[in-house]
Amino acid sequence: MNSATNALHEYAFLVKKVRFPVIMLPPVKIVTALVTHLIFLAITGLVLAAHGIAPGAGWLRLPLYLAGLILLVTGLGWITAALHAFSRDVGYIVNVLLQFGFWLTPVFWNPEMIANPYLAALLRLNPLFHLLGAYRACLLPATPYPASGAAWFWMTALLSAGAGAWIFRRLKPHFADVL
Repeated sequence: MNSATNALHEYAFLVKKVRFPVIMLPPVKIVTALVTHLIFLAITGLVLAAHGIAPGAGWLRLPLYLAGLILLVTGLGWITAALHAFSRDVGYIVNVLLQFGFWLTPVFWNPEMIANPYLAALLRLNPLFHLLGAYRACLLPATPYPASGAAWFWMTALLSAGAGAWIFRRLKPHFADVL
């Protein structure tokens, strides 16, 4: 997300060229980060296999969730990259929000430990909350599939991609002037 946000500033020389498809810069950064994600997924598979957890049929759903993640992050990347072209402070805000959002997403904690129903409902507004639950269900056979948040996640991912493409295209004519 950080590299997608900074993509226009990093490749300002390409943005100023008339014929270059600038809209591809944030997705290229995301695909580059995807390589690291896939390497860590392979390492996760090896660790699970070392602990006697064999890959099950749930692993076949991982590409679907990975596609949703790419869609979500691409949309957000288009929005933040377009805004970052006009204000460098957007990069700092994105960095802080990513740090904050990491701890609000159940990466290292169990979502069942939230006793307050209002806080639990607030945390479930984060689409990555549902994505991590889906990843857990795919990788760990004993984890139930969280179908309840799938609609929210996909709606957020599609809305993010649509809004991101719209905002990016609306602001694109001004990029060469401000960079």
